[in-house]
Amino acid sequence: MTSLAGFCLGDFIAQQAARRSNKALAAEPYDVQRTMRLAFYGGCIAGPIGHNWFNFLDKMVFPQAATSAKAIASKILLDQIIMAPIGTCLFYIVTSVLQGETQQVPSKLKEKFIPTLIASYTLWPAAHAINFKFVPSSQRILYTNIVSILWTYILSQAAAATVSAHQPVVKGEEPEPLTIPQQVAVFLTEEEQVAAMQLVVEELASTPITEDAEAKSPKEPAPA
Repeated sequence: MTSLAGFCLGDFIAQQAARRSNKALAAEPYDVQRTMRLAFYGGCIAGPIGHNWFNFLDKMVFPQAATSAKAIASKILLDQIIMAPIGTCLFYIVTSVLQGETQQVPSKLKEKFIPTLIASYTLWPAAHAINFKFVPSSQRILYTNIVSILWTYILSQAAAATVSAHQPVVKGEEPEPLTIPQQVAVFLTEEEQVAAMQLVVEELASTPITEDAEAKSPKEPAPA
């Protein structure tokens, strides 16, 4: 449920930010179906996959030294090499199918896979360094879903963006392909990043984090 709520909130923020920055969009009604697609992806796909993935990492990667530097670095590396590309592909495939644009999946992946993956690398390694070092395993999904508010905002912008639409076109000339940094900038303006990050920081500050019962050391009996 937290994944579903996080994806809903992330898309809501993305749509509101787009309305404020684009007068043409301000007059259009809120896209409820777009939010529902993101909610389905978060609640039915991203959430369950993430839960099982983190459990796998905790059990298989240095379980006896879970917060050591080698364990944290290994988990982050595996997450970004394996899960980040898989998750990026899944996102565009699922949302395209739900939108009835199955035939556009190859072109969407070709256009947006690398920029989205780069955007992922700017957020999740640092987020997971905190995750694997300080967050108890029982609350890992909760923490990830809070950070996912920002990530869903990024994904929502990416899914809705048309890269060529953000490039000035001279009449009679074909627009030149954008560089990868320019494509990433299409998805994230500096002001929007700051605003979304502030929201995530506020959510983290208001979320209590307790220790795992398993991680607590047994109390010594009081002297008689």
